[in-house]
Amino acid sequence: MSWIEGWNGWKVDRGGRRGFTLIELLIVIAIILILIAIALPNFADALLRTKVTRVLTDHRALKTALETYQTDYKDYPYSWSHHPNELSSVFRFPEDAYVKWRLKVLTTPVAYMVDLPETPFFSDQQKHSGGIIQIEYNAGSSYDRVPGWYNNAGPLAAGASRWSTKYHLRDAGPDKIWNNQDQVYNVTNLMPYTPTNGTGSIGDIWTFGP
Repeated sequence: MSWIEGWNGWKVDRGGRRGFTLIELLIVIAIILILIAIALPNFADALLRTKVTRVLTDHRALKTALETYQTDYKDYPYSWSHHPNELSSVFRFPEDAYVKWRLKVLTTPVAYMVDLPETPFFSDQQKHSGGIIQIEYNAGSSYDRVPGWYNNAGPLAAGASRWSTKYHLRDAGPDKIWNNQDQVYNVTNLMPYTPTNGTGSIGDIWTFGP
């Protein structure tokens, strides 16, 4: 294709179409990169919000199943912190602190739930105040019954009802650190996650039973 010089200085081909200069192309690329830089943080925040919503939805489903279980058996499933002494030998930590192990009773023999949910904030190394625990697979949120413990600053800030709370579900949240206390962030209470501190802020996602 042959090119000629147009009357206004632009290069045009014989068909009358103008070509792009290198500067124009660079400007377009720069604008696209700027738009991407603006959009990516918003996309990341939206993705985190979606994951937090998923955790809360899973907790509501677990809570419904737990309440139905309690209606049938007049008690909630045992937990790592609350079980008969004669069963102590069969309870293992950290396995029995997590939904995937401890709440299998919600799926069999009676299916209160079809599947136990996994957490979107899974990390194979669960950090906590005592160090780091290696987790072999996505164990989901934690489940526990700790009578009398809910009257502490952290659980109360997260929504516990002092002495009346029967159990709790807890997810590591966006920071993927389960049990934010003491050596982890040098704080003295368990920290609840709140998006008002930023979508990716530290803290655990809590749901309490009645």
